[in-house]
Amino acid sequence: MSITPRGKFWVAAVTLLVVGGAALGYFVAFPENAPAIVQRTLSTVGLVEEPPPPPPECPLTGELPPSGAVPDRPALAVKIENYPDARPQAGLRSADIVYEEPVEGGITRFIAVYHCSDETRVGPVRSARAADPDVLEQFGVPVLAFSGGSPNVMRVIREAELVPLDETSGAAAFERDASRAARTTSTRGPRSCTGPRGPRSRLPIPCSRTPRTSRAPRGG
Repeated sequence: MSITPRGKFWVAAVTLLVVGGAALGYFVAFPENAPAIVQRTLSTVGLVEEPPPPPPECPLTGELPPSGAVPDRPALAVKIENYPDARPQAGLRSADIVYEEPVEGGITRFIAVYHCSDETRVGPVRSARAADPDVLEQFGVPVLAFSGGSPNVMRVIREAELVPLDETSGAAAFERDASRAARTTSTRGPRSCTGPRGPRSRLPIPCSRTPRTSRAPRGG
């Protein structure tokens, strides 16, 4: 005895209903395992609750922000001395990211990048280099805090997609450290240095008199 075409149809239909019902029951019981479109559908028809949003992550570290929310500000990069006489430096341990950059004479300098992290004092701050914009372009339009630079370097910095912050453009952000050599300068850090919004900026611009369009950094 063989199944008629009509019988085959009903067998297939019942099989689909059983499999579909089993899948629906599984996804209702374990909605986190369902595809996104299925999760949205189950939530829309009221079979499951809307999943909570993921916790905020610092874009440069992937960690939870210390304040509980990702700061609404651009990244602040600070050029820091690494000559033995400059040690111990201030604020390095609080940075989201620290780059060690070869300069001249076999010495290096640091680029300390702050976004989620805060520090009240960072330094000693040293001069910019022409390679700095290449390192920092991954952070959108960051703020670069530095102390001076050669004419060629200053031209490169002015033309780069960043906000330059030195003793001329943001004197309030810098202070001399009497306990160190006269040529060293410190900046007061991202928290105390965050000032009002610039005329074309969507985010706060730290202590800069010549703001440009700025945005929060991308995740690396």
